[in-house]
Amino acid sequence: MDWREYEQVIFEHLQQELPAAELLKDVQLSGALSGTSRQIDVLVREEVQGQVVATAVDAKHHKRPIDVKHVESFLGLLRDIDVQRGIMISEAGYTSAAYQRAFADDVDLDLDIFSLAEFKQWQAALGIPYSGSQGVILPPPLGWVVDITRRADALAWLYQRGLSFDEAWKRKECMYVSISHRRPPVESLDELLEFQAKRVLKAVEDGKITSVTFPQLRTDARCAIRHFEAPHYPTVEITGFVEFSQFVFFVVLFTPLVVQRRDVRKLEQLMRRVLPIKVTHSRGE
Repeated sequence: MDWREYEQVIFEHLQQELPAAELLKDVQLSGALSGTSRQIDVLVREEVQGQVVATAVDAKHHKRPIDVKHVESFLGLLRDIDVQRGIMISEAGYTSAAYQRAFADDVDLDLDIFSLAEFKQWQAALGIPYSGSQGVILPPPLGWVVDITRRADALAWLYQRGLSFDEAWKRKECMYVSISHRRPPVESLDELLEFQAKRVLKAVEDGKITSVTFPQLRTDARCAIRHFEAPHYPTVEITGFVEFSQFVFFVVLFTPLVVQRRDVRKLEQLMRRVLPIKVTHSRGE
């Protein structure tokens, strides 16, 4: 396919994946730093908590893998047009250095890189963690994967695509998910928050809960986000809760300060998209 067909494939796939978003193709935006008009292949606008969040998509129809210079050029473009999220999609894939550079930037920015084959699977892979008869359909946030092989530690872990669990844990940038069944003595989100607060503050004497908020992330479920800090913790611990009819789903995020705002957006994205399911167990004869 030529570059026009390539961009159209990407545009149509985004329309399928993000039916509630506004998608614009071949957009011109004014650069605040350059003072000139900048071209965007696809601009995605989504409403998040009453605010419009923009994502710029760069479709690279190249014969060679994109390299560090392409990533840095795109980062500069995003800063120039003041867009905080970006996606690069490369037909020929990318070098390991380009991938590393994409995730090494310390600005408040989302950036991911896909080959065309990977992009067609974007958000198609998901996990179905469960506890007893209750479970969730868990699509990972942009650029992350679901790892359900570590059931001894949690129902599932999430971390950046391309990393192993050990690499993600070493970077202290990952999430784990769990389920709290709504039954005595913890039958609601408020009771779970109170129960966990007493337990964690008793276990970590110098720790403190710095905030608990209740964002309107969904119309079908009540949500909460709690921030916990302790002097000896390597990162802040941020927990998101979604209260369903039979259980409370919660996800615990560990994130370095330099990328905290970016990772909280991923946490919120996961909370908006997680779906409850009923799990039926059967035994073979």
